[in-house]
Amino acid sequence: DEWQNLRIVVEDTSVRCYLDDLLVHIHRIAMIPYLTSVSTWDQTTNGLIVKLVNPSEYILDTELDIHGNGNGIGVLNGEQIILTSGQPTDTNTMDQPTRIIPTATLFYQEKNIYSIPAYSVVILKIKL
Repeated sequence: DEWQNLRIVVEDTSVRCYLDDLLVHIHRIAMIPYLTSVSTWDQTTNGLIVKLVNPSEYILDTELDIHGNGNGIGVLNGEQIILTSGQPTDTNTMDQPTRIIPTATLFYQEKNIYSIPAYSVVILKIKL
């Protein structure tokens, strides 16, 4: 039987594992994206649909760089549908079936910065 020395070093962006002072494994820690997005062009309405997901506890200001809209540079208007809740663990139940419901409103912005609420899914239907 032989003793071996195991050492694990955890840093901001990596974890390094040593066996008898020999580096045997490095794991790079990837950042979890706070914002996920996807967009598509709706040919029937000549509009842009942008879906934004913010799973974080923070309001995220994001730049929407859209070329080709006839509204002018930085001007965005259309409909926004927001599904959000105060806590990520909130759910609808039989007793509270409307705790989390989407809200649809019109929006108009003269700047291309859009604030995404915490713990939310946002669908923007932007007029081009």
